[in-house]
Amino acid sequence: LSALPLPGYEFISWTGIEDEKQNSPEITIILQQDKTVTANFQKKLFNLQISASEGGTTTGENSYPYDTEASISAVPNNGYKFTQWTGTGIRAPTAAETEVIVTENKTIAANFELLQFQLTLPVVSGGIVSGSGLYDYGSNVEISATPTTGYTFKKWSGGNLHAPTSSLTTITLTEDTNITASFDRIVYNLQLNASIGGTVSGGGRYYYGYIASVSAIPENGYKFMRWEGDTVQDQNIPFTTTSMISDRNLTAVFEVIPLSENLEDTSEIAPDWYDSAWFGTFFQNENGWAYHLKFEWIYPVIENKKNIWFWHAQLGWVWAAYESFPDQYLWSQNSQDWLLWVNDTPATIRFYDYSISDWLSSP
Repeated sequence: LSALPLPGYEFISWTGIEDEKQNSPEITIILQQDKTVTANFQKKLFNLQISASEGGTTTGENSYPYDTEASISAVPNNGYKFTQWTGTGIRAPTAAETEVIVTENKTIAANFELLQFQLTLPVVSGGIVSGSGLYDYGSNVEISATPTTGYTFKKWSGGNLHAPTSSLTTITLTEDTNITASFDRIVYNLQLNASIGGTVSGGGRYYYGYIASVSAIPENGYKFMRWEGDTVQDQNIPFTTTSMISDRNLTAVFEVIPLSENLEDTSEIAPDWYDSAWFGTFFQNENGWAYHLKFEWIYPVIENKKNIWFWHAQLGWVWAAYESFPDQYLWSQNSQDWLLWVNDTPATIRFYDYSISDWLSSP
């Protein structure tokens, strides 16, 4: 008798024969009666070996009977993806979970690939950014933000940044990430000052590069002279501009308008002494004060050649005009009425106040 196994099977033994050779596939028996003999076979066991590239683990490696559909699986590590199986008998080579038909000793392999992620740095106004691109999982990517002129870097937004307030920083890339840099416009301060005799306008805070207008307005009795300090377009005119590329500090300088330059029919009779055809004789001081032969020390504010306000220690502010002054009349701001000035003697001067119909007492 001969027992011939089919492919994938192996002979085990005979049953129905009591002989020491019952495990041999070929035996000889002596028939002395009817006999039933059975040859017993079983599937062969084959080894399935699975190797894996860097980046993951596998299951399913074992010994299997012939023609078994063995389940296999590939599990990628963080940052990796499964790509395919290599080997024979695999039903779906690109599926992470599939079956392999075991008909012989087999070695198959699971292949993994490192993931790549996109780092996007959108373009924004105020600066230039660099570092965007496609990177392997876990890469430490350096990104930078460079502000354009007139801007400063503020911060990064988005992603797990190591230092979000630093213009040069790094990020560990573990997923597609969008990071935005923000920039602030530089603001500079324009400080305006004024000397005695006028006011200024136009000061404040301005963005870099702004052309700020400034103005200097003299008070009555003063004239604008010049701007001092930081750069202006023209320092000699009261209305001008300055470019805000840094903090600016400007001072408008005013000077008293001398009586001698403005009163009609005025001539110099001695150094710094003048005589006006209608206002009389006076001495002009550089600080604005004047000494009048009739009223002594006064502080004049010029309106025009035929009108003048001046401050007097006893009278306060009074107004003298070309038409009324020769008749010895002054208009009083305090009393809102006329004053008559009388110079009885060279050493005395008296004032009659029409608002109270009486003479003002001497101070």
